[in-house]
Parts: sequence; C-alpha cells; structure tokens
Amino acid sequence: MRCIVIGGGLAGLMAAKKLRSTRPDAKITVIERNESVGGLLAGVDYNDQELYFDLGTHIFQETGDTEIDKILLNAVSTDDLIHFPVGEGDTAGAVFRGRLQTNTHYPDIRGGVVDANVVASLRGHIASAEHTLNPVERTASLLETASLRFGALFAEEIVGPTLARAYGHPADALAGFAMLLPGWTRVVVDDHADWEARVCDERYRSLVSVPNQRDLPAELRHARRSFYSRSRGSRAFVDGVANQLCDADVELLCGATILSLDSTRRSIEMIDGKGLSRSLSADLIILATGVIGAAQMLGVDLHRKGFDRPMPHWVVNVVLEQPCDSDLCYLYGLDSDCDWYRVTNYRAFSGNRVDRRLTFEVLGQHSVDSTYPQRLVNQLHRIGIIASSGIEFAESRKLGSGFPAPTVRNMRALTALGAELSASLPPTIILGGIGARKGLFFQNEIISDLCNRIAATS
Repeated sequence: MRCIVIGGGLAGLMAAKKLRSTRPDAKITVIERNESVGGLLAGVDYNDQELYFDLGTHIFQETGDTEIDKILLNAVSTDDLIHFPVGEGDTAGAVFRGRLQTNTHYPDIRGGVVDANVVASLRGHIASAEHTLNPVERTASLLETASLRFGALFAEEIVGPTLARAYGHPADALAGFAMLLPGWTRVVVDDHADWEARVCDERYRSLVSVPNQRDLPAELRHARRSFYSRSRGSRAFVDGVANQLCDADVELLCGATILSLDSTRRSIEMIDGKGLSRSLSADLIILATGVIGAAQMLGVDLHRKGFDRPMPHWVVNVVLEQPCDSDLCYLYGLDSDCDWYRVTNYRAFSGNRVDRRLTFEVLGQHSVDSTYPQRLVNQLHRIGIIASSGIEFAESRKLGSGFPAPTVRNMRALTALGAELSASLPPTIILGGIGARKGLFFQNEIISDLCNRIAATS
C-alpha cells in the first residue's frame, strides 16, 4: 500500500505517524514545499548570535489523546523536556483599558475602568436564567455571540470596540471566533470572596473568572499539562517527530513543488527538491495543508469564494538588556496604546531564569522599520512589566501567509470551502488542517481530528 501526506507541518508529521501505526507495511511519503518540515513551528535561528525564537506563540499542551501526547512528549529527551504541573506554563495577562493585568487575560472590569451602567447590565445578564449558555459559535456574528454571553450593552461597548481594534475590522464584520483567539470567554467582575461564594453556580462559573488565575482551585483546573523544550522550543518537537518518522522508514521530501493533483486517479505531478520531475500515485492521500492549500492544489479559484484578505502578520524578536521578571508567559495588547497583539515571554517557560528573549506579534501593520522593536519595548516599559527598555538584539520578520482575519465572511467561506472539497473528494483522499471541519483552527484540534479520521479508514 502507498500513502502520501501532503504538508510537512506538525499535523502532517503526526498524520504520517498515525499512518505508520495503523498501516505498518505501507510505503509512506511526506511532501513538503519548504526546505525543512515544521512550518511555523520550525522557528527561526540566528546562528551568529546563537539564538532561537519560535515564530509566535507555540507552547504545547496535551491533547487528551494518549497516543498523540506520547508521541510529542517522547519527541525530545527527558533532560530537554519541561513538563509543567497542571495550571502552569500558560499563564497569560493583558493590557486592557490602559491598565496592565498580571492577574488574568480576561477583561478585568473592576475598579471603575468600565462605565457603571455597563457593569450593572453585565451583572444582570449573568444573573439571568433566561438564556442557556452554549459554547462560542465560531462562525456567527461577534456581537450576536458576545450579546448572548455577556449581554448586548457589554458586547457593544466593550467586546466589539476592543476586538475591532485588535483585528482591524468593524465589530459587526467579526465572527464569534474573534473572542476565542485571545480567550475572551469570561470576565473578572467580582473580588475573590464574592467569586468563591457563587462559583458553584454553573452559569456564573462559565462567565465569571477567578480574579487571579493563580488562585483557581485545583478541582476547577483542566487536567491537560503544558510542555516545552528547554533548548529548541517548538523546533525540538518537530525535529523529534521527523526523526521518529525516518526511523520508521517514512520518506520526507522537502523543497518539493506540486504541479498537479488528480483526485480521481490519486496521482501527483511534482518537482522534487533536486529539481527533478516526479510522478507519484497512492492508495491513500492525506491533504494536511488546510482547505486553502488543498484548494490551490486542486485548481479551485479562491477569488470567487468570498474570503477577506489576510492581515499582515509580523513577529518582532528581541533580546532585552535585562530579563522580564514577570511570570506571565503571554501578554495580550488589547488596548489603544499597544502596537502589538501578543507578547511571548520565554523566561516564564523556558526554564532559564536569565532568558531575555521576547517575541511580539503585530497584526495589520503593512511595514515595520528598524525603529519598531524599540517602540514596542518602550511600550512594555511604560506599562511597567519590564524594568529597562534596553535592547541587545532585535529582528523583525513578516510571515508570508499573513493572519486570517476572524471575520464572518472568512469563517463562513472557510466552512463552505471545506464542505465543498470534502464532498468532491473520494474517501481515499482525506482533507485535514484549518477549515477541514467547521471552525477547525487550533493545532491540538487539527491533529486530533486528522488522526481520528485516519484511524477510521484503517
């Protein structure tokens, strides 16, 4: 049996692992267009400075699937693996309404930062038993989704304007998925004693966060632990899984260009990394590229599918003169004074107490000049999360794929395209990645979805 996986990101590598476990005698080939596997998880090396940075925020978290988690945890050596206790390794904060929140990344509306009428309306909505609280609907309107969750006034006055600024689209164009990206599914409205008195109420607990994330009772924490590599970040896991595949006699073809994919014949025409033309056919093909990549290979005209253009997406990597002493792994810039969307503080999870690396993610900025890193660091210094604004190293890099705007148009177009492709493909071609299922986006859910569907075909 011959199996081909197209796409050498982590989802594609894990798909190949699943294929090998379910089809031990198959000939398996992974085809990747870049010169190395991993995609964004490959990170970036600055060899002259002996520095490594992830391309954005890529700490890992257990999926809950024993087989998947075992593969990832075994991808790096025990000495290199940081396996955090439950509730650690993913601590996040935010800048909201001009105030640094180190206690939580949820909007903390205590202390008069939000109009009293808006707070009263929110409290009334939380206390109401009229509305059944459902999970956030990713493809529905943001304002509709936020209104169901927090009430119309809070949605219109707080959620809509804040996320409209973050994603560069009007609030009424954004989808409910925009709430999930920074994790805005709760609010902080009560002090700890009041929160503790009401937390047994399921509706209250699902809408109101503990005031300080570090004080969340153990019985309310999810059981999935975060993990990371001390030496090479997300790259270590990519390399580890790739090495496992090579040991299992899986062929990795990098630097390859696919010219055509015939879904009926399950055949591929390509130029390999050496510039040679090759024709491959298979009994089973896994498209681990997401629906956009799959559509391009299949010759679908995406211009007619109703997508909004991706937002420019920059990562700005810096080494500070002094470490950031905060225990926050991530900081969201949901404020008009922040030119960044999210900051990764490596010191908080790398295991190195003198680690001075930060990565800023910047959305919507079409050009970034040499002064931009210092501007971003100055903003962190001004809000008080770092003691010094000095920089020893800085580099800005624009990610070619951009950041998919979380708009209703995009979410619905992605869902429609995924359904269209899935209906047109034979059972011997499995579509995986972003958009392969309604709302599918995050790494863990993509890997689990793809591996489950491969298992179902065995």
